[in-house]
Amino acid sequence: MGRNRKPTSKKVLEGSVRGDRRVNEPKPARVMPVCPDWLPGEGARKWNELASKLFDAGLLTELDGEKLAALCMHWAVMVEAAQDLKERGILVEGAREGGGLVKNPSCQILKDNSAAFDRYAAGFGMDPRSRAHVESQPWDEDDEFLKRLLGGGEN
Repeated sequence: MGRNRKPTSKKVLEGSVRGDRRVNEPKPARVMPVCPDWLPGEGARKWNELASKLFDAGLLTELDGEKLAALCMHWAVMVEAAQDLKERGILVEGAREGGGLVKNPSCQILKDNSAAFDRYAAGFGMDPRSRAHVESQPWDEDDEFLKRLLGGGEN
């Protein structure tokens, strides 16, 4: 399998770009995606918490909305499962007649959605290990807002 390719923008910054090896990489527009209305309450709250932070870090574009929505949906399911575990405990009454205690199904739901959340979060660089491998989208040097912010543009 090998290593992931280094983005051309990083090669340019490092001075190691070669004309004979350049590839056209997609550069999606830096547009903040809109929170989907189907996300449940906890998922929408997580979206509102993360979207602006990821966007400001250059890690969220118009093409990343569905991925962020999936991350937030896994968060919402995790919270619901954790609340059930808090209320009913790890062991619950079995559904079969004379069943006795069984493992609460929310344990597995929490485990599965925690793993999925971690995978999606890694794609956005939301832990120290993955952050080392995620490239944020560089600022456009011709961005008028950025020039004004840094004091180099006209007011």
